Amino acid sequence: MYLKNVIKLENGYSLVPHREQFLSPLGEYEEIALRSYWIIRGWPNVDSWTNEVCHWAKLGLPNGQRARSVWYESSVNMKLRRTSCVEVS
Repeated sequence: MYLKNVIKLENGYSLVPHREQFLSPLGEYEEIALRSYWIIRGWPNVDSWTNEVCHWAKLGLPNGQRARSVWYESSVNMKLRRTSCVEVS
């Protein structure tokens, strides 16, 4: 199935719409974790990042399944879906 506005990531992962319209600041521990990962990966411009991210509804997994984000699921007017057979490393 073809989806519009999917952002392909490495190793078969992808960001699947919907996404937040405006950027949101991360919490202190989330920011530390992301900055650490950024530095380990050797990505440029870590010091100019404004500590804001855009939340996405789903993460496409290499096996074809989709992991739903709490951000999106909590905004939908229905019961939060829960899955017990997911392993992310």
